[in-house]
Amino acid sequence: MRPLPLLLLFMLLQFPLWSQMMISTSLREDLRYSEETGEWKLMSSDEEELTFFEFNAEMSMFKHTTPSISSAYLIKEARQDEENEIFEFSVVSDVGNHYEMVLDPNADEVRFYKDYEGIKIMVRHKIKRIWFENEEAEEAPAIEENVSPKRNKAPSYGEEKGTKRS
Repeated sequence: MRPLPLLLLFMLLQFPLWSQMMISTSLREDLRYSEETGEWKLMSSDEEELTFFEFNAEMSMFKHTTPSISSAYLIKEARQDEENEIFEFSVVSDVGNHYEMVLDPNADEVRFYKDYEGIKIMVRHKIKRIWFENEEAEEAPAIEENVSPKRNKAPSYGEEKGTKRS
């Protein structure tokens, strides 16, 4: 089981001064939403596109590093969707692009959503590991199975719950 890593994640989100959170990923997929079918259609998949997310201790910004580029994102708003047991963030990139980002520990995913002139795009990253600054890299726990954030006393946000993704 992985209750300890998720418990630490949710405690970090509730008490952001404890430690810095890092996430590594093992897969990137680009999807496009089809209005006709109401489903996300896979456009591309890349197992070589390993990425790294490094959140600051205050959870107010993060750096996303890919093999080709590194970008910084400001977290403008954070919400918890209790129904779907996910964390949602409104973020702005260092070049001014706005995205909705979802951290979904149950699905082991980080997802970015963007509407490009009426075309809905999702970039999905499969989580390989989540760990915290004070842990040694060799001891960083791997994400192995789904654990409900509700069982781990996920933090509550006063903002509206849910983000429209379709």
